[in-house]
Amino acid sequence: MLHEIRRQSAWRLDGKRMETLHPRDVPEALTTLYLRLNGFFTSGLVLHSPQRGRVRSDIDCLAVRHPFHDQSEREVDPDPFLELGKTPELLLCEVKSSVHSLSFNKPLRTDPATIDAFFRWSGLIRSDRVKEAVDAFVPHLQDGTPEAVVRAGVSFDGVRIRALLCCPGCSEEDVKDRWCASGVRMMGYANRCLNPKVPRERCSTVYPLNLWGGYLEPLVAYFKGLRRAETPTFQDLRAKVARAT
Repeated sequence: MLHEIRRQSAWRLDGKRMETLHPRDVPEALTTLYLRLNGFFTSGLVLHSPQRGRVRSDIDCLAVRHPFHDQSEREVDPDPFLELGKTPELLLCEVKSSVHSLSFNKPLRTDPATIDAFFRWSGLIRSDRVKEAVDAFVPHLQDGTPEAVVRAGVSFDGVRIRALLCCPGCSEEDVKDRWCASGVRMMGYANRCLNPKVPRERCSTVYPLNLWGGYLEPLVAYFKGLRRAETPTFQDLRAKVARAT
């Protein structure tokens, strides 16, 4: 039965085959899946420039979590790494492919107009407080800022705002001095959510995987295809996505 569901999930409701996920997009897709499983709404964001043909920058993943989020039927708590509570959350996430590139993009670090656009687009900061929020938040994007300071974030209008690095190709050791979600962490959390050791009373984990959409379906299919004792790795995930393209 599960094999049949997996086979069908590669097709849209109109009978046309879904687009496959390109291997280069796997890091951002895994970050999106990890944050979604932790209760966040996610989006990318283009930060526009007044110059024709240019942009100021882009944000890999902007994530918002509301204070009354509840998905207790899954029987999996949010990842303790994120230290989530009953406060609205706004995350600016930068996705990196290796430990050697663990920095926020230069325009985000050096051009306050990019962060101004980020806050205004989020709609969570009052317009008369945006400049104050920008001035407080930009230091959190710098490489030398202590991990504890970045993890704590800043708060405006009742919203906690934080800058999160995500590196699917990194180990926990690689990121020990940064507030950064490693691949080991994201893969492990997704596996706990999607592959429970025992059936859940109020949350079946067998269903058509195309409900996740073409961007996330290949990742969910990977986790659900693992043997019970098998440990998921980002390298294995990316290799399987590459073979499917």
